[in-house]
Amino acid sequence: MEMENDLTIRPGVHAQETGQPRLGSLLVVDDQVDVLNPLCEILSKFGYDATGVTSASEALKELKNQPFDLLLTDLIMPEMDGVSLLKTALEMDPQIVGIIITGNGTIQTAVEAMKVGAFDYVLKPVEFRTLMPILSRAMMVRRLKTENLQLRESHKALIESAGDVIYTLSPGGLVTSLNPAFEKITGWSRADWIGKPFSSILHPDDLPSALRAFHGALCGEVSPTLELRVRARSGEYLMGEFIMPPLIADGKVIGISGVARDITERKRVEENLRALMEELNTQKEFSDAIYNNTPSGIMVLDREGHILKINHPGAEILKISPTEALGKRLTAIYPDAKEMLTLDPRFGREVLITPEDGKARPVGFTNSPLLDKDGMEKGIVLVFRDLTEIKELQAELRRKQHFEAMGKVISGVAHEIRNPLFGIQAIAQILERESESPQHQALISALLKETQRMRNLVDELLLYSRPSVLNLSEMDLDIFLAELTEFFRTKHHDKVLSVNVPSLTRFKADKDKLMQVFLNLLENAAGAGSKKIDITSEQGNDGLRITVKDDGTGIKPDALERIFEPFFTTKKEGTGLGLPICRKIMEAHGGTIEVNSIMEMGTTFILTFNPDNS
Repeated sequence: MEMENDLTIRPGVHAQETGQPRLGSLLVVDDQVDVLNPLCEILSKFGYDATGVTSASEALKELKNQPFDLLLTDLIMPEMDGVSLLKTALEMDPQIVGIIITGNGTIQTAVEAMKVGAFDYVLKPVEFRTLMPILSRAMMVRRLKTENLQLRESHKALIESAGDVIYTLSPGGLVTSLNPAFEKITGWSRADWIGKPFSSILHPDDLPSALRAFHGALCGEVSPTLELRVRARSGEYLMGEFIMPPLIADGKVIGISGVARDITERKRVEENLRALMEELNTQKEFSDAIYNNTPSGIMVLDREGHILKINHPGAEILKISPTEALGKRLTAIYPDAKEMLTLDPRFGREVLITPEDGKARPVGFTNSPLLDKDGMEKGIVLVFRDLTEIKELQAELRRKQHFEAMGKVISGVAHEIRNPLFGIQAIAQILERESESPQHQALISALLKETQRMRNLVDELLLYSRPSVLNLSEMDLDIFLAELTEFFRTKHHDKVLSVNVPSLTRFKADKDKLMQVFLNLLENAAGAGSKKIDITSEQGNDGLRITVKDDGTGIKPDALERIFEPFFTTKKEGTGLGLPICRKIMEAHGGTIEVNSIMEMGTTFILTFNPDNS
């Protein structure tokens, strides 16, 4: 292994003979061969791959050709001392660990060498019980250096490949580093912003919160995540999510090391989602408004007929609680509603249901299948409506049509009767003047009385059958009722008529026809044995309401339902047309007439004029 001037000793068979795992690679440098050879051989036996050279130049060649963990070099050598060699070796491989071998006279020099990078020193002659622990510690330092280097490289690679912007700031707020993600996201070159104030790239409105977080971090505080707008090269502002933790070295804050994530697209998606949610909420509110405010009932049932959902109008129609009905079978509540579960596209279907109040009510309905996302039937949607009011209106219409037809017939008959009746009455009056027989006088008087009653009936028939033509004028209610009171009292001295209405109550009406209505009601009250009659009024949003209340015998319940029918009367000499005529006059005014009565307590008539007339 000898050469002309320099000697190189390679790791030999001794390194493998022991069977021990390799502890590390050593480059041993000593210009004395008698020291170098045994040193390398013993180190190999202890598990090190030891390469020995006798000069600094050979050592530098070896360092260029392969890496070594440790450099064990003599301090004093001819062409280059050990300190200079170590400096050069560290420049070539900063991770190599150097150990100086020196004599007693150069310990101070060895100490100085440690100041420039040597790990430790060993005194000559070398004692292995001293050397081996130093080598073991040196290998530990070498491994730590290698691992630290790997960590730094991994950290750097992580920063370089990160999708988020990783930045550092100086205590003065200047940008000191940026990773490549900055260029990709903003379009700026990193060189454009290194050394520039970070505040210059932010939106002016975001500066106060950014500066508060920055100064807080310099004081050691960890600020919460910030959302700041960053100006891109295009001039557009991007939304970023920033964290600004303090950068600490040797226990001191030396700046900021933070991360910024581009959340522009996320914000755009969130805004679109927010707008979509607002639209959905608006549509839901609109649907709920229709669902809960439509006059029709809406009910959803499963395939077995269990109620899944019902709106409030529907619950009101069926007289059930919308919460208590959920989950119950419709037919368990109303057995007569079975037909509602039969799917049929026809309109105009009806069922008759009887709620707990015992009053049967007609319900019209339509139904349609409830489909799932695959188009499979999973239930029924019912839309239904209470037809009671419609049925009543239809009955009222039929009644009016019947009375109109009957009125035409009555009008014709009345005209035919009126002329001969007039002739009979005229002849009877002549006979009454000329007859001297008391018996004849009595018969003629009865004839005239009945003839007059017939004429009154014909007049009422004609009045009822003719269309009501109103002569409307503006009236003062208190003045009108004063005239009515005076007229009534001339005929009924024993009756008390009390009028209590607000002054200056004005409304439009046909005075003569309205007088006929009130006189009819007062005459009926007097005929029912009333001692006192009260007339009151009130003005409301629904118009003028006038109440005529008496304390007479009242009207029987079975008669109360028919009192507005033509020719229905409970009086012996009544025609049965008085109240129908009153009703016809009120309807011609666009108003209504209603009646309440309790036997032996009296009767109350309520006349309502719509707001247009009051």
